[in-house]
Order: sequence, then structure tokens, then C-alpha cells
Amino acid sequence: MNILLIYPSVSDKQKFGRLTMLGSTSPPLNLLYLGSSLKASGHTVKIVDADAGDYRLSDILSIIKSFNPDVVGISSVTLTASAASDTAAKIKEYDPGITVVLGGHHVTVLPLETMENCTAFDYAFTGEAENVFCDFAKLFEKEDIASIKKLPGLLYREGKTVIHNPGDNIIENLDILPMPEFGLIDGFFTKYRKAAHNTFVPEPTAYLLISRGCCYTCNFCSRKVSGTRARYYSVDYSINLLKHVKTAHGVKGVIFGDELLISDRKYAEKLFRRMIDEGLNDIKWACRSHINNIDEDIVSLMKKAGCIQIYFGLESGSRAILHNLNKNIDPGKVYEKLKMMRKHGISSTSSFMLGCPGETEETMKETINFAKNSPMDYVFVCCFTPMPGTKIYDEYTRWGKMDPDYSRMSQSEYVFIPHGLSKEQLEHYESRLYRSFYLRPERILRQFALMNNRSAIKATLAGIRHLLFTLK
Repeated sequence: MNILLIYPSVSDKQKFGRLTMLGSTSPPLNLLYLGSSLKASGHTVKIVDADAGDYRLSDILSIIKSFNPDVVGISSVTLTASAASDTAAKIKEYDPGITVVLGGHHVTVLPLETMENCTAFDYAFTGEAENVFCDFAKLFEKEDIASIKKLPGLLYREGKTVIHNPGDNIIENLDILPMPEFGLIDGFFTKYRKAAHNTFVPEPTAYLLISRGCCYTCNFCSRKVSGTRARYYSVDYSINLLKHVKTAHGVKGVIFGDELLISDRKYAEKLFRRMIDEGLNDIKWACRSHINNIDEDIVSLMKKAGCIQIYFGLESGSRAILHNLNKNIDPGKVYEKLKMMRKHGISSTSSFMLGCPGETEETMKETINFAKNSPMDYVFVCCFTPMPGTKIYDEYTRWGKMDPDYSRMSQSEYVFIPHGLSKEQLEHYESRLYRSFYLRPERILRQFALMNNRSAIKATLAGIRHLLFTLK
């Protein structure tokens, strides 16, 4: 069959708010892995990243007209839920005979509500979709609707009633999935705009995943899609993937999108040693980690394996706020770990959230002081937002007021306002954090020392200009 997979588009303003000019794009890896599985099953697959390509609905309809898909799959997070719904409705308006299937984070955390609010979707899947979508496609080709309705995690309609089959579709053995078919996304290695802290990752750049899931229990994060523990591709699979992108695509830099690359210490050590032994450490790479998972030994090994940057979600400098977030971090231990990373020549980045449950002006001042006095290289601020599917979402009225419009849940604007604070106060402290961190003379000098290409220089100068003239 012909299967079209779409990641819907929202505006840069919607995604990045006041920091629109510093926004980034990254490939929809979930669709890449899904499309690769469908292609390996014999289907003709096309992926449209409408977000990075700035496609309008008219552009998508033109693609549908030329590609003539039997099935259209749309993936959506909460922010893009409305855009996904509009896309499905427009496709049905164009050709009611096209079967439209929804997947992704939003429908997984709010399955019945999502399907009931958009009748243009014929089916939806919750959880990880590679295996079950391939089963769906096989049965759909045979017109075996009765068997389709038995698939785990499926949502379908019986008249006006939405039925949701049990099943989380967690894939235990990730090695059964085929190697990603990077050609399914046009310009995969070159067209995506890196985040500021990744601008010095060399190009061509590959965005890769070698694990799924997270073992931590932060109450602002949902674990309903990928589960409550980390699952890894085998070291052999990961090494072969790195060899492939290096030899077949000339990749010089990798950004690992894994939630926690090194939560399994034995796996991480084995992988990094293999990267060194196989001569793959000339690929320079960035990853995410929990601050608790790093120490001198692992950082030293990561550096030898090619690591140049680690991102942490530290979120706050206030112990009280960290407690409210169930964020298992001791701010007192962070400084020495960041200092140790700098000694080994690995750059550090952290996200912080303002407007958290229990936030006050004093706790925001604690976060600002923590950030500017820590040896970090980059910080960025998220507007705390209770997201559907999280523990905080179920109890947010205890902590403040929120606009529940999903299309505003980008974490780039303050839709949630804690009791005792205002939006203007939150924006003021956000600006203070950015300016007090980035506009220190020693920070500016270090930034120029880190830069190694034109894109990094351009991003740095744009960032300084934005901080000076926009965030006041």
C-alpha cells in the first residue's frame, strides 16, 4: 500500500513565544522509525514533516493528490493536537475514502477525549506503534476489519461510541526494529535547525535514538508512551547504526535524543568503549543525562568516546520547588559535577522551569542565583506547564490557575500561573535569568571560545542581540 505519515505544523510563535528568533527544529524520529518498519514490511512510505518544512494544508493536499495514499498516519503531541485535527478534517473533506489514523503522545495520554473531539480520525493507536501499525496495515490490505478491531491499543468507532482496546504496545526487544531509513525524511542530515546549545555539533548531523523510556518519576513528565524504565537497543545494533551514518552519509556529528542515555551504567560503558575501539570517536556527539548519573569515570570515558555536550533538566535552584516536582536532585552537589565536566572539556546545558507549583519570587531568585553561579555553558527557560498525562496535571488547581488550551501548551508562554504570582512577574524573572546568565563578560568570552563554525557564531550573536533588545 501507499502510506503517508504526517507530522503537523504549528507556527514558530506558537512554539517559541518570545524566543521565536532562537527557535530550533528536529526530525520526527517516531515517524522515521515507524516509516522504516512499514517500508520493511513492503509498503511504499512517504513522510511529510510539515513543521520543519513549513507546509500548509494546501501543500499536504497536493502531496496526497500525487502520492495517492491508501492510509494516512498523523502523529501529534499536545501542542499540535488542534493542527492534527484540522489536517485530518481537511484530508477527509478532500477524499472521504482515505483512512486516517492518529498516533503519538497526545492520543496516548487522552485517548477517548481526543477521538471524541475529532471525528475525522478513523482509528488511533496508543503507545509505541511500529509493530501494531504494521499489523494494522497488513489486515487493512486484506480488508479484515474484524481482526483490526482486536489489535492492542487501538481506538475505533462503533457508531458514535469510541472503543479503546487495552494494551500499551511497549516493544521489549528494540533490535527487532529495522535500521532507520533516513531517506524517508528529505534533508534529514542537513535541513534541521539546531538548538543554540547544539550549534557546535559538526555537520552533517544525525539525530539518533538508541533507547526508549526513563526510570525517573518527575511528576511533571508523562511515562505513558515509552514506559517507566529505560530499554536499549543492543550495543551491536547501536555501533552498526553509528557506522552506517558515518560511512553511508558522511556524518560528523550526532545528537542523541534519548531521554537518558546513560541510566544503564554497564550498557553505557560498553557502548562508549566500543565507540573508541571501533574508531567512531571521531564523531562528536551530544546527549541528555540525569545529573545523578554522571561522575568522573563516566565523564572521562564519554569524552574519549567523542562526547562534547551533555544536557540536564535541572529545572530549579530551589530545594522546595525540586521537592514539589519530585525531582531527585541535590543542588549542592550539582556545582562540583558541572565543574568536573568542564575540566574534561565537555560542555553543559540545563533547562530551568519558572512558574512551578509553589513558586514565589524568592524561589525564582534562588534559581537565578544557582544558574549564574554554576559552571554551566548554556541555560534555557521553560514556562512550567501542567501537561496532560502527568501527576501535576491532575492536581494543578491546588497550585494555581491555567488556560487549558492545548494549542498554547508549548512551555514557551505562561499558561499556568501559580497562586500569588502574575504572568508579568514570571516573564520578568525569565528575562532576569537569561540576562544575568548570558550577559556576564566571562560567559560571553567562554561562548566565543566554544564556537567552531559559522552557524555557532551566528546563533551566538543573534542570542546576545535578542537578550539585549527583546528580553527586558
